[in-house]
Amino acid sequence: MVKSYFFIVTATAVVSIGFCGGAAAQNLATGLVECRGISDNSDRLECFDQLANALDAENLPVSASMEGGEDSPVEPVLTAEERFGSEDLPQTVERKRKEREKLKSLTAAVVDIGRNGRGKYVVILDNGQVWRQLNADTNRLRVPKAGAEGMSVEVKRKKLGGHSLYLNGDNRSIRVERIK
Repeated sequence: MVKSYFFIVTATAVVSIGFCGGAAAQNLATGLVECRGISDNSDRLECFDQLANALDAENLPVSASMEGGEDSPVEPVLTAEERFGSEDLPQTVERKRKEREKLKSLTAAVVDIGRNGRGKYVVILDNGQVWRQLNADTNRLRVPKAGAEGMSVEVKRKKLGGHSLYLNGDNRSIRVERIK
């Protein structure tokens, strides 16, 4: 019982210090850890309530108070080009958000074109994106023997989902998914 009161007093002290900037996140994190350590359910709930009330009193949104200071990673704001095809990536924050701008196509230069272990094309673009040919697709691109570095590609969004990649304005396309 003495232990739980110690945590309540400590949490109250943390709350009374106040929340501001990076210190707010540190104090909040410390308070949450201390509240979590309280074994008595009602005391633990009271501790969490005090932390929440302190946030309300400072009129800080919970997301802002948990961001931390300069040391914490901040999500970069992505352009429409950087978001293009991100729905093919594994579960990401971008996938959860609605895209504000949906591009119908993307044009970029090729850094490298190769083949994976299954003989499918893997295309690396100059904007950092990596696209892989779908396993079910049997189409081939006309890749020059000298290599496709610097050639332009266009990745188009298909009406029913998915993407097609066209090399250097050719009519041939392969169905692709973005892997990076």
